[in-house]
Amino acid sequence: MFNKYKKIIEKIVDIKKYLNLILLNSLVILFPLNQQYRIRPFSSVDGFIIDYLMVKVSIPELILFAILLLNFKEIIKEIIRTDFYKFIALFSLFFLISIFKSNYLLLAFYENLVIAISLIVGFYFFRNIHVLNKNLLIWSVKFWIVFLSILGLAQFITQGSVFNNYPLTGEFPYTEDYYHIKQKNIFFENLIPPYTIFSHSNIFGGYIIFLFILLNTLEGFKKKYFLLTLGNLFLVGSVACFISFTLYLIALKLDRFRISILIKAVLYLSIAIHFIYSYRYPEFLGDYSIYRRLYMFDLSLNYFISNPWNFLFGSGYYNYFGIIKNDLFKYELVRFFQPPHFAFNLIIWQYGVIFLGFVFLVLFNTFSKINTHTLRILLVILVVFSFDHYLITSHQFKFLFLILFPYSLNIKNSIK
Repeated sequence: MFNKYKKIIEKIVDIKKYLNLILLNSLVILFPLNQQYRIRPFSSVDGFIIDYLMVKVSIPELILFAILLLNFKEIIKEIIRTDFYKFIALFSLFFLISIFKSNYLLLAFYENLVIAISLIVGFYFFRNIHVLNKNLLIWSVKFWIVFLSILGLAQFITQGSVFNNYPLTGEFPYTEDYYHIKQKNIFFENLIPPYTIFSHSNIFGGYIIFLFILLNTLEGFKKKYFLLTLGNLFLVGSVACFISFTLYLIALKLDRFRISILIKAVLYLSIAIHFIYSYRYPEFLGDYSIYRRLYMFDLSLNYFISNPWNFLFGSGYYNYFGIIKNDLFKYELVRFFQPPHFAFNLIIWQYGVIFLGFVFLVLFNTFSKINTHTLRILLVILVVFSFDHYLITSHQFKFLFLILFPYSLNIKNSIK
């Protein structure tokens, strides 16, 4: 009888092992997927459909949930053993405040749940990096870099989407006449930059940079992928992407002390520029991109001054849209519903300045403990944060970072 139950238990263990293998390999292969199933409640403000307010479920998210459930016991043990639960508990407190203050309860709950589970599973990967198939991941990253490069070039040449098939490829159908498609001055001509499988060309440019960084983390600097990345940035024409990529290349030559100084300098400079120029936004009427960013930052400052409680603890998850709608309607140039294009500003709207201060405190205190390569990644993130919000609003980046940081944090420090 005992042997019979022993064999059943062994079979269950084997099934769990194979399931784990399938799920992990699937995540490694499919992490950039764009396809999402969209649920439509709470998706509009005064009749305007807002994509950010839709509850959206992706395949990588389902894989992530399955990995957590399958390894729940092991993950909980790891968290308790290392006191990581204190960090998760504090984050969860701010998440809960943001959820219960939100007018979009289902959206707030789901999105914050995905963030929390990403942190937990990412920590598990960091403690058990061997569970990921490194060779498979390398080939997966190479495939996505090459695929996105070819697709981006094809879109740029045809000035529109290539496959016109979102369910199959994740590519949004668009042409120059498509609503909200942005043209940029590329090679002294207004052209549509490639979007590939992303909702905006800037996101494509940023994703290519971080794919290159992930590949650099896994197997070192490769000139051919550097050239592909540089070529894609030319097609995208994003100033933020070029600055980020340039600073990363500069940081490759710097030691950890100088990188730490550079990170703090970029942070303080970015905040200072936003404060100094926000009230002068009408002067930038000729550049819509800068005008929008400064105007939205100015709106945020005025709101936070009038509502100090929400400044401290956040206004509720994505309540931002309902709060600033009347001000946006006054100006046709900014009459588009997007989060503030200064990620720290968005974090304060969602979770409050106390939460942001806690994040800065944790980062600055760990500078002496984390390796040089991770500091380089933080530098790039900081620059992108200063220009846009997509690193925290795009679901594709959650899974890229879920894989990138465990490998980066496990690199042995190299101090010259």
